[in-house]
Amino acid sequence: MLNQRHDQTIANAKASLDAERQLQSLANDIDATLLNVFPDSATFTRKTNFVYEIAALFTVVGIPFHLYRGEAWSAERGKLDLEGAEGHEWLEVPTRFGRVIVDPTLRCKLMDVWEDGIDFDIPTVLTPKQAAGIGRAFCGERQPLDDYFFSTNTNEAENALGDVRLLAENHARFFGSVAAERREPAVLETD
Repeated sequence: MLNQRHDQTIANAKASLDAERQLQSLANDIDATLLNVFPDSATFTRKTNFVYEIAALFTVVGIPFHLYRGEAWSAERGKLDLEGAEGHEWLEVPTRFGRVIVDPTLRCKLMDVWEDGIDFDIPTVLTPKQAAGIGRAFCGERQPLDDYFFSTNTNEAENALGDVRLLAENHARFFGSVAAERREPAVLETD
């Protein structure tokens, strides 16, 4: 009996270590993806507009995610949001760009976009046309994303990756001069 418990303890420890390594690997992938566009985490986390551009970048690389604007949303609010996603399995990945919550099952579809955060769940890597549509959807035009998915504009399909990356780079340059000033996280007001 003692040996069985010992073996189980070792098995649990190995599983936990494997999960931790996978989580770190995913965090590294996310950091590397964002660092291709943003030179530092301050440039990304302190500007609301970046939430939308990052959404487009993540859809291009096929990582479903739920991202909060910097640390403005409390862990309790995040927990409530995640519990409301029935049937979803989520991982919280701590990255240098903040908390990124991903759905490793890749079972979902595009869900919701809101003012202070964004909830993206993509079942597969998007086609270039879809990626281009999402990139344009976050250029300030708050139109339904579905309208972009059926675009027949070939240029959008051909230039999707470059367009989305350029969009984020332009924002990064625009805000770069003020991004060094790190602000304290906002406090979420509750009833």
